[in-house]
Amino acid sequence: LLQFLYFIDTHKMSSLEGLLSRMTVQEVMDACRGADPNAPFTSVFTSSPSESPKARKPSGPSDPLGGFVTKAPHFEVSNGGLSLKKVGNDGKWNTVRIKPGLGIGSRKYWEFTLKKLKRAVNQQIVLGLTLENVPRDNFLGTTAFSWGYGSKYGHVYHKGADIDFAEQCKQGDVIGILMSGPAMYVYKNGKKLGKAGFADLQGSGDIFGAVSLLHDGDHVTLRHADPPA
Repeated sequence: LLQFLYFIDTHKMSSLEGLLSRMTVQEVMDACRGADPNAPFTSVFTSSPSESPKARKPSGPSDPLGGFVTKAPHFEVSNGGLSLKKVGNDGKWNTVRIKPGLGIGSRKYWEFTLKKLKRAVNQQIVLGLTLENVPRDNFLGTTAFSWGYGSKYGHVYHKGADIDFAEQCKQGDVIGILMSGPAMYVYKNGKKLGKAGFADLQGSGDIFGAVSLLHDGDHVTLRHADPPA
């Protein structure tokens, strides 16, 4: 009976009465067997109904507000672009941007959770902003067109220099980066740490939220939200 009903469903027939008005019982059985008249009645099933394309759930789309984008082989991006994990390439810096980009002077807040770090404390990752054509094989703040906040020392970085700024952060902390006008602000666990103490954002082209990771297994997640009051 279940095989018979499945046959009805796959042929998009609305009722048993509609099927019988079109085919004899023998024709239905022959159709279920397929081309081989000696095949068992169940040969119509190449997979169970639960495995059919109709029953599979498609993967969710990328977050419409943007997410991590990278072609580098040593990263895993998941959850619609909202989860970033480094796989391999341990001890070498790599930066991943969040797309889409924005014009400098826009207002945008990115919130990062430090899900897993190689060392729960005294571990350096860098969060911040970058222009599009800045090299991605180093951490944010090593050039004139990238700006970063580092977790290990609480320093901010720009043009290769570091400036003592605020407290450090650790695994499990939630760090917010706010671009507002030509300035970058940093938040930690809902508390505003202040305006990053370097020159105003500058340059041409789009600017992106970004993360720099150093160690295999480092894992951060992204959330789009309004900055804490």
